[in-house]
Amino acid sequence: MHKIKKILLTSLLSFFPFFSLQAQGLPDDAPQTVQTESESQERAGYFRQFQAPLPLSYSPEIPARMGIFGNQVFQDLNQNFLRSLIPGWVGNILSETWSIFWTYEFTIWSHEFGHWTRAAQVNSQFIFHDLNPFFPTTTVEMAENASLRDRALLSVGGFEVNSMIARQSQIELYKNNAAFADTLVHGWVNKSFFPIYAFLVIPQNPAIPETWQKTAGDPVHFILPTYQLYSGKEPVSADNRVQPDLIQYYNEAVTLSLAWELLDPLFYQTLWDGVIHKPTNDDEPIKPWILLGDERFGWSYGTLFNPSPLGYELYLNHFFKIDHKLFLLYLKYGRPMQNLGMGINFPEIIKTDDFSAGIQFDLWQQEQFNTGMAIRADFEWFFDRHWGVFLNGGWKSAGYLLGQPLNAGVFIYSGLSFR
Repeated sequence: MHKIKKILLTSLLSFFPFFSLQAQGLPDDAPQTVQTESESQERAGYFRQFQAPLPLSYSPEIPARMGIFGNQVFQDLNQNFLRSLIPGWVGNILSETWSIFWTYEFTIWSHEFGHWTRAAQVNSQFIFHDLNPFFPTTTVEMAENASLRDRALLSVGGFEVNSMIARQSQIELYKNNAAFADTLVHGWVNKSFFPIYAFLVIPQNPAIPETWQKTAGDPVHFILPTYQLYSGKEPVSADNRVQPDLIQYYNEAVTLSLAWELLDPLFYQTLWDGVIHKPTNDDEPIKPWILLGDERFGWSYGTLFNPSPLGYELYLNHFFKIDHKLFLLYLKYGRPMQNLGMGINFPEIIKTDDFSAGIQFDLWQQEQFNTGMAIRADFEWFFDRHWGVFLNGGWKSAGYLLGQPLNAGVFIYSGLSFR
């Protein structure tokens, strides 16, 4: 897997010289000096808000939130301190290098720890053999009684985290009517991780038996156990031919991962507003593209491709603005195993200066789990000007829900907030 990571690094960074990934700070009407409380209250515009989760559970949501938090911190260090140390073109190059490096770090390591959390859930071990910042060496030791479902769940853990980071960047943009360029770029890199793997890092010929017998890592290790779960067949027949429906499934999954990405307006907005025509003032946030209406009453949509232990999932996210507040409705289709779902999310059904509360409801019909549901509430409270706490929790029935355990039960996450 470490060789894959080395190739991935080269592939990702080969694109970034064409991009100017500037870390963002406060709006340009915000003074860069220490403010009084009244000045802070009078300051209009969008500003960064941090959430640092406490690692109290083996959930992909923890590395996803840590990836978002870490990227925010290191991009702000670049914007507010490092860039001013060395002026001129040399400083600009060093600043861009810093931005690219940490965008990559908080993508690849979040991905790896996604595997680690899912491994712990199935009583297996995802082992880090080094702390190489570019291409960590990892191996997996599956439990002796591990099922195909366990193997599938472990294999998708990394991409789940990438999907969660990408989804949160979408919600951030539409909820606040603004997001900084580094947030959108970080979300875009995570959202593009699967097609980057499939088309650039390790493109495979699924019709060759060796692909299924010798290839290590994604996306083969995601496709194979989900196919075996669905079909009950081995990938290669007795006459040494790859099963035709496996070839079709592989080609379908990797093709849709790219096509679904290209159907997302945010993909083009990130390139246009965050890269090609990025704000000339580094403190200026980016406004969302509202396809119908405006920021008070409007609608837009987004897409998400997510590998799951039931096969690939296609999300169609509808972002409704109702009196400036975000209402999210998503529809989900997955195969090869039946996997239909929908959900509604009010991220800020209650919002004051120091407190916010949101609620989410999910419903699904899945081949291995039948009908299921989940309900979740998110709370955040600031007990002074800068510091606060957040608490997210809920309950779900048995079934697959992005980032959550497969079994029925209660889930709780908490941490510190800073603004």
